[in-house]
Amino acid sequence: MKQPFSPMQFEEQRLLHVKHSQLLTQQEKYWRQPAKTMWLKDGDRNSAYFHRKASNRRSKNTIKSLTNEAGEWQSEPVIIKGVLMDYYQKLFTTKGTGDEAILEIISATSMRVTSEMNADLLQPYFDEEIKATLFQMHPSKSPGSDGTTYSPSFYILGFHIVALLAESGANLLP
Repeated sequence: MKQPFSPMQFEEQRLLHVKHSQLLTQQEKYWRQPAKTMWLKDGDRNSAYFHRKASNRRSKNTIKSLTNEAGEWQSEPVIIKGVLMDYYQKLFTTKGTGDEAILEIISATSMRVTSEMNADLLQPYFDEEIKATLFQMHPSKSPGSDGTTYSPSFYILGFHIVALLAESGANLLP
């Protein structure tokens, strides 16, 4: 997996991931029905069956040990935490990439925005377009993930104020 591979191998790997996901979904559907039957029959009585299922799941989802980079098994919780931290730090950091690697990645990636689409996106926008878009939004949808923005209803209810300020030439940007 650490060896460099061609775009064709990347596509083959992607297709294998899709096939694997489909097979897992089929397996889940196969086992769901018998499990549901057992649950309906035995699981809703706060019985030993229920406690056995809960304990089984907890045991199955617990990480008891991991191997570190040297291939040694580690079972101490503090050491397991360090192994996980090291793994993900190495996974999500880079030592730098060369121009050749970037060009190869770009050439293997299909273009989503055409030149015509890009030209349309770069056109100036008009107040009427902004208003039409804003008023198409659901007013009570949640704000942005950073928590600093307001819901669309805030902007819809105050749109007349924003329009007056824009007409007066006031700079609305911070």
